[in-house]
Amino acid sequence: LPGESAVVVLRLEVLADGGVGRVEVDVSSGSRQIDEAAIAYVRALGWTPGRVHNVQEATWVRYGVQLTA
Repeated sequence: LPGESAVVVLRLEVLADGGVGRVEVDVSSGSRQIDEAAIAYVRALGWTPGRVHNVQEATWVRYGVQLTA
């Protein structure tokens, strides 16, 4: 319904090349469709990989997405 919102918290693996690897739902919105929309959203974003001793490495990130109708 208009004005309603949902929050999804995801754990995502940011790869060394900035792409997204595995994505896990940490806190679900309660709706599979909304959770999948949040996953599609984070896959479309540009990510900066982690660095260890100035070398890009894969890292895990916890990221919240709020979707509003």
